[in-house]
Amino acid sequence: MNRCLRRVLFCILSLILFLGCIPVFAAPVVSKREALKIARRYVLSGSKLTESEWEKDSSNWEFDFLTKNRKVKYEVAVDGTSGKLLEVEKECRCFPRACRYSVSKKAAKKKVLKTFKSAAIVKITKKTWKGAKVYKITFTTPTYRATAVVHGRSGKIIAWEKKFR
Repeated sequence: MNRCLRRVLFCILSLILFLGCIPVFAAPVVSKREALKIARRYVLSGSKLTESEWEKDSSNWEFDFLTKNRKVKYEVAVDGTSGKLLEVEKECRCFPRACRYSVSKKAAKKKVLKTFKSAAIVKITKKTWKGAKVYKITFTTPTYRATAVVHGRSGKIIAWEKKFR
C-alpha cells in the first residue's frame, strides 16, 4: 500500500508541475497580426515594417518600422497576452550635428510641453547624443512615462520614448 500511495503522489505532483509550466511554453494569446495592427496605430502612415520578433522571456511582440524616406525609425512593443501597448520609441535618423547650444533649456522645455499635452517635466539634462548637443527631458503624463531628446541647436525633438503604465 505504501508503494502504491507513493506512485499516486508522484503522478499527482508530476501533473501539477507539468501544468504549472504550460504558460512558459504557450503560444501568445495575441496573434502577430493583431499585435501588428495595434502597433501600426502608433507609427506614421505608410511606414514599412522592417523587423518583427516574439520575445519569449517577456511574452511581448516587438516591431521595427521605417518611414518611406528612411529618416524616422519606430520601435513598438505590444504585450502578447493582453494586447496592451507597452512602449513606443521614435528616432530621427538624420539630424545636424551641434557643437554648441543655441536653444535655451527653457525653450526646450516649452517645445516638449507643447508637443506632449499634459506632460509634467521631471528632469532636464544636457548631453551629447550621437555627436550632437541635446537636452534629454524626462516627463510623465497620466498614461505614460517618457523621455524626449531636443536638438540643442534647432530646438526640434529628434527622438522620444514612451513607456505605458
